Amino acid sequence: MDCKNCGKDTFVVVRKNDTTEFRIVTFGIDELSTKQNSDGTQDVVSRVKAGWNKYKGNWRVEEKKNMKILGIRCNSCDKMLDEDTFKHLELKVDKIDKNKGVHLISTAFDKFY
Repeated sequence: MDCKNCGKDTFVVVRKNDTTEFRIVTFGIDELSTKQNSDGTQDVVSRVKAGWNKYKGNWRVEEKKNMKILGIRCNSCDKMLDEDTFKHLELKVDKIDKNKGVHLISTAFDKFY
């Protein structure tokens, strides 16, 4: 089967994932100073260095969720396929499973009933 738009046959199942990643950042202390309070006591205040603060390490995955399967798409022209794409073949997409594949069913008998 070829795509109606581009004429190629590179179809893919598209799913949407939601991934949360993080990197550790260190804030360097520029200087320590004391602050005089109104009651006469002193507090030690650390001042963070202004400018770029470097990351430590690479991006790490915190949480990864498989959100949902969006559908079938032509990988050449990025057009999502709809039900009309399979209508002339008398087929219909019944289910898309993330492990098993795409289940097509015949609609040839629908015109008789």
